[in-house]
Formats: sequence, structure tokens, C-alpha cells
Amino acid sequence: MEADSQGAHYVSEFALVTAGPEATTVRMTFSAVPPGGFMGLLAKLLGGLGVKAVSRAIAKDLDDVAAAVESRSS
Repeated sequence: MEADSQGAHYVSEFALVTAGPEATTVRMTFSAVPPGGFMGLLAKLLGGLGVKAVSRAIAKDLDDVAAAVESRSS
């Protein structure tokens, strides 16, 4: 999936890999290209805060997906 917001370009990719007869591993990659100019400089300065927030959001999303899938299989 790709998205653009406030000059930044975001890409999320999901890979589903068979991990056994009844198991699947979900691997997600996420990347962001900051905008240029002042907004790009600001993004670089505050990037550490953004990384932490995005990491928490992605972890929660993957936990929600796992819970939904696991509840359907029981």
C-alpha cells in the first residue's frame, strides 16, 4: 500500500509466509520518504518521535489482526 501525506510518501508491504500446516507468519515492512524543504528538515529533527509512534501503531495493528484471525479459527 502506498500513501502520500503532507509531502511525505509512505509504503507498507505485507508478506504472508506459511509457517506450518495451520500457521502463517505475517511480515510487514514500512518506509517513509520525508518531504523536502523546511518540512523535511523538521521531519528529520523529530524523526525519532515519529518512529516510536509508528512502531507502536504498527505493533497494535498486527496484534489486532492476529486476535481477529485467531478468534475465527477457534
